[in-house]
Amino acid sequence: MRATLETKQNFYKKVFPNSLLEPNPEDFEKIKRWINDDEFFNSMEREQASREKNQMDPSNFHKICDKKGKTLIIMHSEDECVFGGYSSIGWESSNRYINDPQAFIFTLRNPRGDPPQKFKVQNKQTKLAIADFKGWGPVFGELDTYNGESDLSVNNVFEPKSRLGNTFISPIGQKDKDQETFLFSKNTKIDKIEYYFVPTKN
Repeated sequence: MRATLETKQNFYKKVFPNSLLEPNPEDFEKIKRWINDDEFFNSMEREQASREKNQMDPSNFHKICDKKGKTLIIMHSEDECVFGGYSSIGWESSNRYINDPQAFIFTLRNPRGDPPQKFKVQNKQTKLAIADFKGWGPVFGELDTYNGESDLSVNNVFEPKSRLGNTFISPIGQKDKDQETFLFSKNTKIDKIEYYFVPTKN
């Protein structure tokens, strides 16, 4: 019990200074249960990026996340939604899809006021879980390059798009065409983002 408490205290120390999750620390407890990997949480580091500092572009994302392995991404949009995704494989700018059965996307704060929800990748769609494209931000699920949509995608100017139910499991059993599981508007942009990963060893 004592060891568990100390682990949580060390974890919060790393995560919560100026974090998107600081107002609702219980949200990170949910994410921790969803990932279920104490080694990741005990060793991870965080990088933050913001639109105010002109850090919202694919090159910055890939510079931070490529070749880091397991990666947790939490995003905040201009319309006050909070959402993100997790990859157990990681990013490499490979310009291909990555097969990741453990990948998931999630919402913490959405237009409908839903409680935090996790959306798993469909069993037959794991090979399309991560779209690891160099010219894009984080993309989860098969990407429609015509309209820039996937289950959760961030384009080259860091506008988020969502069409839940293609690669990941929709809670309503169909495609979420109104995007409201994640977003208020199709025209919003990401203004803050946090990347969590285990640093590579030299």
